Amino acid sequence: MASNRLVGVCLLFMEDQQRTFYPGLFNFGVLPAHRNRRIAANMLKRALTVLHSEYPIMRLGLLQGTYAELLYYNLGFMPADVEVEACVLPTSEINLLKSFR
Repeated sequence: MASNRLVGVCLLFMEDQQRTFYPGLFNFGVLPAHRNRRIAANMLKRALTVLHSEYPIMRLGLLQGTYAELLYYNLGFMPADVEVEACVLPTSEINLLKSFR
């Protein structure tokens, strides 16, 4: 707070499933110099506190094996259906992207 710098963000979204809305965690992060101070946990707890009275569920996606996975479990999130998406970018597309520099 002393520096007035933004050190963390927590981005949420609303998912519409047949006219039923559920909040979801889009992304969050904390600057490396400020990690391990419970900033991410406190941001998520605040989001859950604000949304809890109106929404019984918060959805999120994660990469297994990341630090975020442990944080979610520690905050009480439970695993749901596993969705696996594999995304690849062919070499020809990488070369095309390089040409736009």
